[in-house]
Amino acid sequence: MAKRKKDDEYRPFQDEWTEEFAFVERAGSAVCLICNDKIASMKRSNVKRHFDTRHATFASKYPVGDSQKKACQELLSRVQATQQHLRVWTRQGDYNSASFAGSLPIMRNGKPFTDGEYAKTFMLDVANELFDDLPNKDKIIKRIQDMPLSARTVHDRESKVIESGVGEQAHVDRNEKTSTRRPADYPNLERTSCHIRHTEVCEYCCIDHVWIHVFM
Repeated sequence: MAKRKKDDEYRPFQDEWTEEFAFVERAGSAVCLICNDKIASMKRSNVKRHFDTRHATFASKYPVGDSQKKACQELLSRVQATQQHLRVWTRQGDYNSASFAGSLPIMRNGKPFTDGEYAKTFMLDVANELFDDLPNKDKIIKRIQDMPLSARTVHDRESKVIESGVGEQAHVDRNEKTSTRRPADYPNLERTSCHIRHTEVCEYCCIDHVWIHVFM
């Protein structure tokens, strides 16, 4: 009896459950594509019971056969597309968070916007030496390379800070490579932390408890 119970607990997900009951496997659980509910026990009877009792309307609208298979595949395609978009937004959010973190010291110290490109260059040089023995060194280098930190980007980050009211208006000489920005122009940036929050396609950066709109 104990062996049978153990076998029930470790039953693998069956691929045909996707077309029959609109379920997929995710993190060791069977997940419904229709309502996103999870079923921890990988048992056909549990999956079928959920589908029959919770989604009778779906079952009647798409009878067993090609119609139901097509509907379930369409659900799966939508979920996969959404997950792909979320991965892209998450990666973009990571880059934006890192970009703000790299731009803030430049703002605090009144350095020229072009220092962002300089900072990125020495970060790459340091990373090449510091992470030389790590198996994911190439991934780290690629992340740094893809991080936006150009003069234009740093200028944009400063504009976001000013628009949010966190920093006072900076006096920038657009005809010069340097600016008259001073650390005092940004009194709230001494203890700054950057975090990215994902709200559908909108992203924000938090600076001293002020949410700054990053991009759409």
